[in-house]
Amino acid sequence: MNPFYRQLLALTLVFITAAAALSRWAPTYVHPWFGGLLAFVAGITAAAFAMTARLVQRDPDSAVNAYLGSVTVRLLTSGVFLGVILFRDPPQVWLLVLTFFLLYFTYTGLEIRAVVRTLRPFSTGTPPGVESRIEDSTPERPSGSE
Repeated sequence: MNPFYRQLLALTLVFITAAAALSRWAPTYVHPWFGGLLAFVAGITAAAFAMTARLVQRDPDSAVNAYLGSVTVRLLTSGVFLGVILFRDPPQVWLLVLTFFLLYFTYTGLEIRAVVRTLRPFSTGTPPGVESRIEDSTPERPSGSE
């Protein structure tokens, strides 16, 4: 299993545990639709990461475009989702919006952390595998012409 999906699952279990504890001792702080919000945000995060990974696997040079595309899809999908929910006139609107953005930004932070950890070798020097491409593309000099 990909380390990102393990971290996604662990974070989701932390949120489930925290919501269960809060609903037992302070139920006014847990929105009735928390489970649906959590499932949506975790699902859209996993889908965006899978989309980015697939696009980067096809063309490693388009990593930035793939990530920006997945962020755009995620942002638009989340906006439509939140709009539909708010149109239904849910109870405790401010708690719903606060819960949604807490989940959204936390999962976005997890995704950014995964991207930064993936790109770290690129920021510390020559990326892995590039040395061989550079050596292969260097024209050979005739001997004695220095």
